Order: sequence, then structure tokens, then C-alpha cells
Amino acid sequence: MRTARPESPLRDIARIMKDESCGVVPIVDERSRLVGIVTDRDLVVRAFTGGRSPEQLRASDVMTDDVEAVTPDDTLHDVIGLMGRRQLRRIPVVERDDNIVGIISLGDIALRADHDEELQQALERISSKRSFWSRLG
Repeated sequence: MRTARPESPLRDIARIMKDESCGVVPIVDERSRLVGIVTDRDLVVRAFTGGRSPEQLRASDVMTDDVEAVTPDDTLHDVIGLMGRRQLRRIPVVERDDNIVGIISLGDIALRADHDEELQQALERISSKRSFWSRLG
């Protein structure tokens, strides 16, 4: 997993997303502690709706710095619960000192849920809360 720094140009962030085929880049400080994330949506919405040219912007200009994170010790059920409560699709995984070790996504959990009925039910609960169609009925 590649990371970037707050002063990284947006072009570098976009290049990481392209090279890694991902939609999120963790932003870390000089000690590799998580300080924010930039999503593909951040690039589009925040970079192109402000008054400055995207060429002038840095990661710190568009990143989300109020980031929910989990630790490797958290259970999948805790992660799913947090995803459901905060309506998140991806959550950084950090050590106790905030050093990032990975990102867990709903897709990662869905792959595991193929073999775990309890996880399938938890994912269905999250999906039903988010679904526009379920609110129509």
C-alpha cells in the first residue's frame, strides 16, 4: 500500500490511485502516522469545485483529516459495525501509534462473508440501511 504526504501534489495522488488501482490514498506524516485520506471522490468534488486550479492543490487541501480507523486487534464485527454507523466503505487499519498498516474495505469483508453466515447477515443489515430502494417500500 502506497501512501502520500500532506504536501504531495494532487497529480501524485491520482497517479498512485491509477498505478495501484485503488480509490483511496492514506496521507501520513514524516513518522508514517495517519493524518488523513484522499479518496477518488475528494479529488473530483473538492479539487474541481474550489477557486484554485487542481494543479496548485496539495493533498492537505482536499484530504479528509477526521478519519475513522481500526486496529488489527478489532474484530470484523466491530469493523462492520463502525462501517454501518458511519456509512463507510473503507477504513484504515493502524497500529496503536497511528502508523498505518492497511485498509479494509467492504469488498474485503464481502469476500470473507462467502464462508461466514453471521458476516453475511451483518453486511445485509448495513446494505439495507443504505439502500434507497429499501426506503421506498
